[in-house]
Amino acid sequence: MQSQLLGVLYLSGIGNWVNFAEVVLGGAGVAFPPSLDGIVAWSHTFRCVGTYANYVGFVRSACLALDLDMPPADHLAIQRAKVAIAKRMLFTSRPKMFLQRCTVRNLVIAVERGGETTKFAMLWLVAYVFLLRVPSEALPMCRGGDDLDQHGSEQAVLYLRDPNCLCLRLKCRKNKPEGSVLKRACSCAAYEKTCPIHVLWHNFFEALEPGTRPWADVSAGGARNHLRSTLAFLQAACLLAQIVALGRTFSVCPRYKIRWPMERMTLEGVTQRHAFQCLRCRQARMSSLLIRTFSSPARHWQKSLLPESGAAEQCSSTWTCKN
Repeated sequence: MQSQLLGVLYLSGIGNWVNFAEVVLGGAGVAFPPSLDGIVAWSHTFRCVGTYANYVGFVRSACLALDLDMPPADHLAIQRAKVAIAKRMLFTSRPKMFLQRCTVRNLVIAVERGGETTKFAMLWLVAYVFLLRVPSEALPMCRGGDDLDQHGSEQAVLYLRDPNCLCLRLKCRKNKPEGSVLKRACSCAAYEKTCPIHVLWHNFFEALEPGTRPWADVSAGGARNHLRSTLAFLQAACLLAQIVALGRTFSVCPRYKIRWPMERMTLEGVTQRHAFQCLRCRQARMSSLLIRTFSSPARHWQKSLLPESGAAEQCSSTWTCKN
């Protein structure tokens, strides 16, 4: 697994250098052997000094494989280029976007009202329950049974060992090349909608034939894009539900001229931006009500879609309401 990741990064670094040489230095033919001036000029396209250092190392490895000359890594000009990247302070790390239990629960519930498919909802659930890396551990998963539970030919095998123990055998992991077996028990007493035994196994995997891979046709990029679109759908749906809960018909918005009959309010043609702007068109006396609504879990939502006890603080930004 680590060798595959290193190979992808290696190709990415070499491709980045060749593209830079083709666009800036006058052609891909001048990429090898690389010149010192070209390597230093290349540094101006980076925001992270670590990425630049790694890519220079990848180019050096390619030169060694091709028996070509390469400026030394400790050359003063290259070192100064690294310092310049750090001083520009253009790199900002991405904010961590965690999916907590209440979000996964809402993704599972979204199947009941057409916001998500069972196939993808179970993918999010199994990745959350077993804390999996989706591309390498969740997508290759197959249903266990017969002899699939014993031998290690498959990367990930999910099987029910006993009525209260769901097991996932992984052939290898990023931090455990020898693999591991993960076990989960029933959680209906605390979290009924995300129970690995009754929801994940009995409602989905049990109906599959042994050896079936339910996500064999799903790529890592496709799963990521699908998750983003589903989360956007849930957020928009709950935004409209909060508008309904404000007790206004919003029949006509004076700013956007949008007619929203209360009984026909749907997601079609209504964006989050329009919804927010229409709320702003209301009287100033609604501001405090709006702030309270969006800063805390809505008390007027139906109880079946409220977070489980103890998780309300974690779910203030996760909105899923019944229509």
